[in-house]
Amino acid sequence: MDDTASEINELFSSPNATLPQDVLLELQSLLRLHSISPQELFYKWESYSIKMGPDTTLTLKTARDFKKDIQETLERENRAKAAHARSDRRTVAPSRAGASNADVFGVLDGLVPGTPNGASRTQVNGGAAKRKSAFDSPAAKATKSAIQSSPQTPHATNGVVGATATSFADRPNAGQIMETLNAHIPLPDPPAESPAEPRVKLKANTELAKFGYKTMAMKLSEASEILDDRIDEFLQFIQEHHNVDDGAFGNPAKLLEIPLLGPAASTVAELDLANARLASTGDMDVDESETGTRPLGIMVASGPYTPGHVLDFAAFHALMETALESRPDVLVLNGPFLDIEHPSVINGDFEIPDNAIPNPDKATLKDVFRYHISRPINQLTAQHPSITIIIQLSVRDAIAKHVSYPQDRLKRQEVSLPRQATIVTNPVTISINEMVVGITSLDILDMLRREECVSEKAKMTNAMVRWGASLISQRSFCPVFPPTAREVFPKIEADRDGATAGEGEGEDDRIDVLPVGAMLDTSFVKLTEWLNVRPDVLITPSALTPFAKVINSVLVLNPGTLSKKRGPGTFARMTVLPATVTDEEREQNDIVPHKFFERSRVDIVHV
Repeated sequence: MDDTASEINELFSSPNATLPQDVLLELQSLLRLHSISPQELFYKWESYSIKMGPDTTLTLKTARDFKKDIQETLERENRAKAAHARSDRRTVAPSRAGASNADVFGVLDGLVPGTPNGASRTQVNGGAAKRKSAFDSPAAKATKSAIQSSPQTPHATNGVVGATATSFADRPNAGQIMETLNAHIPLPDPPAESPAEPRVKLKANTELAKFGYKTMAMKLSEASEILDDRIDEFLQFIQEHHNVDDGAFGNPAKLLEIPLLGPAASTVAELDLANARLASTGDMDVDESETGTRPLGIMVASGPYTPGHVLDFAAFHALMETALESRPDVLVLNGPFLDIEHPSVINGDFEIPDNAIPNPDKATLKDVFRYHISRPINQLTAQHPSITIIIQLSVRDAIAKHVSYPQDRLKRQEVSLPRQATIVTNPVTISINEMVVGITSLDILDMLRREECVSEKAKMTNAMVRWGASLISQRSFCPVFPPTAREVFPKIEADRDGATAGEGEGEDDRIDVLPVGAMLDTSFVKLTEWLNVRPDVLITPSALTPFAKVINSVLVLNPGTLSKKRGPGTFARMTVLPATVTDEEREQNDIVPHKFFERSRVDIVHV
């Protein structure tokens, strides 16, 4: 027996006895793994025995538990040291290449454009007035030195080039309407108190069970059959519409004049309801006294909910405050909530208070979601219990188990959401009372922008209308195949220690990460199609300019992102008047269109 084994037996075993061979091997493994002496290991064992109780004996099981405890203690110490090192390093702002025109000796008194002096930066960061909020959350780990909570705490921009360090509470144009559709419909006053019962009923028009398919198991043969079936369906549509027989479709390789089926850019004129349609028909006379029913209120917001440089949910808290003040009937929230493309999420650089969960060292991403997302939603529903909340995750959500598009839903009990919240699939077609709403969190508008091939005549039309018409005419939430490659999108720049790119001490500290992309599973692309009816409202969140337009009698809505990379974003607010039927329409005893787009007002609002 070697000297190490003898010393271990002398320290750990009972008198006139030796340790079992398996226990001895575990202890020797600990010595080699941590490069410590048997005496130091014995001190750690005594400390562990005191913590576990006087009846603790050294067996194979306790030896393995002891080994696990040492490893967890070491990891906690390393995390604390890394956080302290980042906090010390960020106390001094790194130099910037673009600061060569700065006032080096202070002789210009801050007159150099684009280069604020130190005093002005300090005033912006520390002297801003702060707004009280009922939806507080702690500062992100990237700004751990700031103990205050958001949204009162003005977070620094962490050295993002070109950004201005401004408190979220001091954001300009808060609550300002930037675009309105059907402005002749007045905004109703918020109700004094919440209704006793929810004013809407939800019904899914999508086969939700089919979204629970097994991911990463796509077969090329199945994908090919799905695409062939889609071509055959469009062939049948064209034959029925144009009365064309089968023989009219020939071989495109031959130089013959034949009907050709394929993607084409729409050249239809823009159907902007706020201009052309209303200019020709005049304003609608609105008389709510006849019905006595308050208009339906709907708010729509989409992620990301944090800026690109820090994991700060101040914009989400502000949205919850706005929802509490206006008391809408429906709140639609699109992902991503915890964006997997965010540098802080990539490196796990976030934290929640120790009192938020029993064991912070074993916290998961769902615990982060519960604290930053579920907690404010629960506070909202406690004060506005009749609200209906529709939540749709994104393929970029870090808590999503289903990573392919079409994407399955998550059980709300797993993230402690209230009963007023409903998590739906991505995409989904859902009925809210009499209206049909199609929702997807995939940025399909940006994909159409990158992949479309248009003629000169089509370029003269409004691009947003052109892309919306492509979705409607092809009856799909994702008509682009193949989807845009991941390499086409801008890469995500992040530092190895979890901070946003630009804070690293050198080029070696920075990494480039590919974005997630569409994650389309071609075998199940039929789940993205519109089966029987076109939606009245098509919600397609995108990073492009937010808009609300009527295209082919469908209200296409892009609420924008609630938070941009360097500042607050936008959300959408809808006011839906009750449908009315005239006596003549009743006498005809026929199907009456409810003309949702004519009785709906949409506002794009700065958060």
